[in-house]
Amino acid sequence: MSQFHTHTLKQAWRSKKGAADGRGVHFCLLKEMGVPMAPLLAESGIIQAEWSVHLPFRNGMNSEQDFSGRPGLARLQAMADSQKMLLIVHDRDEMDDRASAWAHRQGYTLDWICPADGDRLPELDDSVAGIIVYGGAQDVDQQDSFPYLKDEMRFLDRALRGETPVLGLCLGGQLLAHTLGESVSGHPEGQAEYGYYDLLPTAEGLKLFGAPKKVLQSHWHGWYRTPAGAVKLGGTADFPEQAFRYGANAYGFQFHPETSRKGLTRWISRRSAHRQTMKGAHPADRQLADNLVHDKALGAWFNNFLDCWMSGRHIKYEAAE
Repeated sequence: MSQFHTHTLKQAWRSKKGAADGRGVHFCLLKEMGVPMAPLLAESGIIQAEWSVHLPFRNGMNSEQDFSGRPGLARLQAMADSQKMLLIVHDRDEMDDRASAWAHRQGYTLDWICPADGDRLPELDDSVAGIIVYGGAQDVDQQDSFPYLKDEMRFLDRALRGETPVLGLCLGGQLLAHTLGESVSGHPEGQAEYGYYDLLPTAEGLKLFGAPKKVLQSHWHGWYRTPAGAVKLGGTADFPEQAFRYGANAYGFQFHPETSRKGLTRWISRRSAHRQTMKGAHPADRQLADNLVHDKALGAWFNNFLDCWMSGRHIKYEAAE
């Protein structure tokens, strides 16, 4: 039976007397729960009205049923398991992003790891809910200069073999592609992307992205073929390989949905004149102006993606209001 038709769902409810740990929360494991049970659970108080719960219908019926509200199933799972989100960064200044903010809201323990500073990558066990690998100034082909990149790819290989959810962003996406056997290099015609560009989804990518949307880019390297065994999800005019899925829960994105205006401003202030004037790069003032137009929709999409990625739901595009 499909994983979308039968789930093991972890829910939480508040105790009238309070829990021994002082948080006032008890935890319950509800196995293979179908949607028809949801009203009864809500009436009994196990599912609070303000929670967001996605429970699948069984046996080929509609794949999802939504119960609006927050904090959502992902948060309940995290609370129940005290699970960690591993956040692999390449610069400790880059710790104010949307992905980590989302993970914090959902109740995950944030485990920041910076291999560039000598942090060791941990063992993967049941306490690890997922892994996010961020971007950086390093290039995948600089492994001799930055040997920790090799460690990261070995770590990603173990994560993929264990089916731990993985999200690679920019350099993180490149490392994931390289782990899967693809080469990563500069554009053959010297193109770069700095600013907002149209992401053109594939037929499969339409389920994830919807219609073409503007996404934030900050790179001049990329991968140029879909990794073996992966599903291509989208690309841009100059970098046609921008997003892929490997297995059920590993994603590589070349673009930066996690970055806020604050992060973009920081990048622009640090970017060299050479990078800023590369072929295809947008002027700094245009990047900031486009941010005001496109950032809200991109952020809304990304939060929805993260909700679905970590709760095992079908990822479905939802247009921002």
